[in-house]
Amino acid sequence: MSRTYDRRKFLQTSAVIGAGVLSAGYPAHMVGAAVDKSQIAEGPLIRDVMKQIEAGSAAHLRPQIRAEILENPKAVFIIRTSVRADKDSKGSYDSAGPQIEETGYTVAKTIFEKGNKRGGKTTFNPNWTYIPPDNRYPTIGITTAPQFVAGFHNGLKELGSTNNVVSERSAGANFLKDAGHIDIVSEQGLPFIDAKYGHYDQYEKDELNWFKIKDGVVWKRVAVFRPHFDDDAFTINMPTLKCHNLGLTTLSIKNMQGFIPTGYGHYCDQWHQMYTIRPEMKKDINENFWQNVEKKFLEHSAQGWEYWDVEGAYPAYRKAGGWDKFKDVRKDRKRADEFMKENNIQNLMWDEQWGQRTIDTLSALKPDLNIVEGVIARDGDAFGYGTDYLTNYVIIGLDLVAVDTVASYVMGHNPENLYYLKIAKERGYGPISMNEIPLYVLEGKSVKRLENYRTLDRFSLAVDLHSRHRMDEAMRIF
Repeated sequence: MSRTYDRRKFLQTSAVIGAGVLSAGYPAHMVGAAVDKSQIAEGPLIRDVMKQIEAGSAAHLRPQIRAEILENPKAVFIIRTSVRADKDSKGSYDSAGPQIEETGYTVAKTIFEKGNKRGGKTTFNPNWTYIPPDNRYPTIGITTAPQFVAGFHNGLKELGSTNNVVSERSAGANFLKDAGHIDIVSEQGLPFIDAKYGHYDQYEKDELNWFKIKDGVVWKRVAVFRPHFDDDAFTINMPTLKCHNLGLTTLSIKNMQGFIPTGYGHYCDQWHQMYTIRPEMKKDINENFWQNVEKKFLEHSAQGWEYWDVEGAYPAYRKAGGWDKFKDVRKDRKRADEFMKENNIQNLMWDEQWGQRTIDTLSALKPDLNIVEGVIARDGDAFGYGTDYLTNYVIIGLDLVAVDTVASYVMGHNPENLYYLKIAKERGYGPISMNEIPLYVLEGKSVKRLENYRTLDRFSLAVDLHSRHRMDEAMRIF
């Protein structure tokens, strides 16, 4: 298969016109660096692909989830896949691509039936994020396998879901084309949206959907880019099975960030950055979010959360004057940067702020289905540091917390120790205990209740917490 990305050909075959040019690099989005606002994105823009999918709506059948899943909204469904491959010289399972595509096809035919409601579209949100140069191949465990996405698309097409679209907002087409992702889906006729715009101001008003956050610790409201969560969209959240240096296990809940536009979607911002480098967000976050986060952080410190404040940033913050000092500089980017750097507290309450922002979204955003592609899984930090494993799991469910609980258990972690799941439980979501979640195994059209979760095959996918391997620290199992 050729992996040469011909952007002009792609736009022609997708009936998309007028896409923008190359966006600023990935690091600029992470640190809030200045970008050239005359640039938008390298791949097809939301506004252009929307024209195509609106034209395809009439012939589309909305996917119909099989009854066993719909009737058990708090249950998790497991498919054990049978991909077989050996690692090549670069440590990848790239030869497994055709098997993974067949797996995606089979999974779609297993969990869906032919629908009878015509119109709309089906949207896919895979975890397609930044891939370092040495790891740019399609089966890398850093991303949802594009072969799985392509096969899944083909399975849905056979069931009448013909108006499908895949998008991403993290990597940008420049990275994904190098890795082969875009060629793989475009060869199957699946339209692709590059929603990684260079700056929030470049999104047009009708490219976004807005949702109010109920009782948010950080957020008051949040945007998602279209067509996800359109009224006539069937929205599929499709993460991969891997670890993350901040999210710990980055599964269906963390993958929600992939729905959210540039600026708003950068949940990894540090304590001082969200207000100073994301001016577009000021009206949509709580004015007292700093106090909210600190209050929760102290509660969790008192509870003795494992590896909490691993850098010891909070005592250093208090020694430097704490809130009384920070409040005077918090809205000035230069002064806030200096305060954080001078006191070496860049990771201050980082896990708490990320967790609260992430769980805020659960009150507003509910994908129609969550599918964790775990044919290949990965430990490490979610970026370049880590190892791929052939795990042969696909984990499915309607409830994000239940799905992530089971997936984290399979990865070798105790879900009840993971920060974001503990926060979810505190805020009324859950349960996060394996013995409280109904489990089923799907094999074709048969479904079997799994009475003992301990019979599941488990792995030992350790997380590189805050990328501490750089300090020669071991990775951790929670």
